[in-house]
Parts: sequence; C-alpha cells; structure tokens
Amino acid sequence: MNFSLEQLLAFIAVYNELSFSKAAVKLNKHRTTVGQVITNLEDQLAVTLFERVGRSVKPTEEGQLLYHYAKQTVEQARILDKVALSLSYGGLENITIAYPSFIPHKVGFVA
Repeated sequence: MNFSLEQLLAFIAVYNELSFSKAAVKLNKHRTTVGQVITNLEDQLAVTLFERVGRSVKPTEEGQLLYHYAKQTVEQARILDKVALSLSYGGLENITIAYPSFIPHKVGFVA
C-alpha cells in the first residue's frame, strides 16, 4: 500500500484542526480537495479515519492510531529532504539511516 505525503499532511491538518475547512486554509487548498484527499486515503486503508459531525470531524480509533505514525513519517520525510539537500550541495559525504524494526500491534487494519 502506498500513500502520499500530501495525504498524510492533509490527514494531520484535519486531525489537528478537527475541520476540513480549517485544514484547507492551513494547507492553502480548497475544502473539497482536502475532503477528497481524506476520502481517498480512507478508501486505500479501508477504514474510516473521521466521523463527520456537522461541520466538524472527530477522529475514529483508527484515525487516532494513524495520527502518531503519520506525524513521525512526515517529520522523517522532512529530515530526509534536508539531508538530501545537504548531500547535493556537498555538505555531507554519506549518510546512515536507522529505523526501528518493531511493528505496532494495532497497525494492521482489516476491513
């Protein structure tokens, strides 16, 4: 399963703002675009990440679990981007990437 950083950024913004409209403003995108990105992510994962409640949203249990991993992934991507730029400008000669080898118990979502 592959999902994009755009999807993770939209998910994090909606989670933090508890609103598609507020997340869209933060991301400088249209509300319907953010809604579609989240819907596509939910379809890919085969889980509902947010309960839609009027004009606001509430994260589901799956959404709460994904949030922490999404934030870590986005932060790691930002760090990797900085490292890659340093490599391209000759700031570094090589890098070593380490990551945890554990898989959380509740990560495997089954529909």
